[in-house]
Amino acid sequence: MGEAGLAHPVYPGKSPDFETAPEGHNVEILRQILPFLIPIALLQLALIVVALIDLARRERTRGPKWVWVLIIVLINFIGPIVYFVVGRDE
Repeated sequence: MGEAGLAHPVYPGKSPDFETAPEGHNVEILRQILPFLIPIALLQLALIVVALIDLARRERTRGPKWVWVLIIVLINFIGPIVYFVVGRDE
């Protein structure tokens, strides 16, 4: 049993982490999920960049700009969306 009493679904008695998988299995898992991760990462990066550019160009926002920078950068996906919905003072 691994941490928190979780057993690995394929390898009983092993924890469900990457370190217990057979050699080469980690690479196969990465190859399977990488095509899904790349577009998500690019979308997240684009949202952050566009939100920060918009924030820099605005004279007024709802709340201090430094708080919005922290929200945009530190809260993945949701931060830039919250800024666009709530933070922009039109």
